[in-house]
Amino acid sequence: MLYIYVSLSRYNLRGDCKKWVNEVIKKSSAELKDLFILSRCFQNLLPLYQRKKHEHRELVQKTKKKFFQNRITNTNNQVKEAWKVISEIGNKKVETTHLKIKNGSDIVEEPNLIASLLNDFCIQASLDLKHKINIAPLEFRVWKYLINCLLLYKNTLPSKSS
Repeated sequence: MLYIYVSLSRYNLRGDCKKWVNEVIKKSSAELKDLFILSRCFQNLLPLYQRKKHEHRELVQKTKKKFFQNRITNTNNQVKEAWKVISEIGNKKVETTHLKIKNGSDIVEEPNLIASLLNDFCIQASLDLKHKINIAPLEFRVWKYLINCLLLYKNTLPSKSS
């Protein structure tokens, strides 16, 4: 029997992690994206793109700073909120999913060995199914005949426009 153990991780929703993004940032980001595309086609726009990119970065930094400052100052427990902000900003570690497979009495954690075991399991399962099913596969000429019959039947159906 093959058992799979997967450690679950928490993922933030896309809009949940960037509450500081406002309409001005969205508009600036869209304009910067358009200017980037144009600068790839027209090299003379590259200095303008670089300047706008710098302005966009400054806008994002100022907006984030203002958002977090307002969040800390507009609460009853400023120390607690400050630590929450530090925790949110500082926790950039990507959570990975660790896969473990129980193979008989052994637990396998090495990714290449897991891939090999899953591959062997899938191959063996398909072979087991093949032996349990006693239907002979159709020959190519039978498939060709069935497809031609379906096409002829489709052509004999009355059209919707008549």
